[in-house]
Amino acid sequence: MDDRIAKLLQYVRQNNVDAVQYLQDCVLQKMASNNRHKWSERWIGPRQWNNNNCESANHLLKVQVCIACYKTLCA
Repeated sequence: MDDRIAKLLQYVRQNNVDAVQYLQDCVLQKMASNNRHKWSERWIGPRQWNNNNCESANHLLKVQVCIACYKTLCA
């Protein structure tokens, strides 16, 4: 798991350094917390994540990246 996170952060640093802090502070911590809970309570697994959750996370990431790009390009 740590290798995948390191690869993800390396990719984000190379492509949009402004999103790294948000990714570390908000997204990765929330995902780790959710997964720890899911792994400790096996019955939750199939019921915890659905397409709406995925779309919501995707929207938040896009908004953050768009804000970072706007600050970089339009400042």
